[in-house]
Parts: sequence; C-alpha cells; structure tokens
Amino acid sequence: MEMTPAASRAVRQAQDRARLDQSQQIETRHLFQALIADDEGRAHTLLTSLGVDLSSVMEDAPESTSEESSLPLSESAQQAMTTARELASLLTEDRSILTEHLLLATIRVDQSIKDQLVAAGLDFDCFERSI
Repeated sequence: MEMTPAASRAVRQAQDRARLDQSQQIETRHLFQALIADDEGRAHTLLTSLGVDLSSVMEDAPESTSEESSLPLSESAQQAMTTARELASLLTEDRSILTEHLLLATIRVDQSIKDQLVAAGLDFDCFERSI
C-alpha cells in the first residue's frame, strides 16, 4: 500500500523530530507533530477548520537532518501505521495512505494526543466524520 507524497514527507519529518529528541525510534508524537507542522497541509487545515487552536499543541520544527539511516517505528507508531493502512483500505478508492489517515490513526492510538487536541477545542466525533 502506497503513501501519498505528503504522507511520506510527514514520516520523514517525524524521523527528523525523533533524531532531534535523541530518540532511538519514531514515536506517535513525532508523527503527530510532523503532520500538524505543515500549515498548508491537509491535517493542519482540517484541524484548524474544526476550530482547534494548534498553537497550544505545536512544538518547534527541527531542521532537516543529513543522516540517511532510518529509525524504526515504536510499537505505538507501528500500530498507528497499521491503523492508517486500514483506514486507507476503507476510505480511499486507490487505498493510498493520506495524511488524514495518519492523523486519525495517531489520535486513535495515542490517548495523550487526543487529550491535547480535545483541550485545544477538537470535537473528536465531528473530526472522525470529516475524514
């Protein structure tokens, strides 16, 4: 199953965030932060259109690293990727994983991300219906 260029870019940016944190693996919070960092991206636009104040949950974006070796996904990030694949199978004709699928998957898998977004104004049920 393929990821869209935007979804692939988000995973690469999540890896940069993990390296900046000196983490040995990519966590769901790295994926989440990468998804919302692109203020013209679908994930950012979708959340802000639903009234979410992302400034309260955003972290500073790291500079891109020059390291080429890839970091593994944590167990929760692997679970988020599996969930994103399942969403893509259900919701898109060509089954491509979109940034929206990654976003919903990280929120479903990591309760702390969901809690942050709800505190920032997210109506989760409305969000799920919009995907």
